[in-house]
Amino acid sequence: MAKKTAPRLSLTINLRIWILVILVVITFGISFGMTFYGLNQLKKTIDSIAHNSFPQVMMLGDIRAQYMQMHGTTYELASTSDATQSAEVEKRLAALQDKVFKGITGYEASITDESVLAVLTEAKMKMASYLAKIH
Repeated sequence: MAKKTAPRLSLTINLRIWILVILVVITFGISFGMTFYGLNQLKKTIDSIAHNSFPQVMMLGDIRAQYMQMHGTTYELASTSDATQSAEVEKRLAALQDKVFKGITGYEASITDESVLAVLTEAKMKMASYLAKIH
């Protein structure tokens, strides 16, 4: 009888090892699948930011930089008393205004959200009011 229990016990241990190996493989497969799915979702989000949001942020940065440059040019215009220098500064101011308006038009074409469009419309009205004051 002792001889019969030893092979039977050995077979049970082999069977248990195979079951554990199969469970480990299944667990790794599930873990890999979940990781792959999560990384794929992250890639889609990063691509969306890179292709949709980031160019808009860059456009806004350019508009803001030109608008801030307009402030300095306006102060320069207000502080000069020379007519020729004043005419030159006015030309630069007009060129900056054109750049800002072109930037706003380009940004407005890329907007799909109504709330952002409402904020942009309000900003355009405030800018028009500012420009009316300096002219």
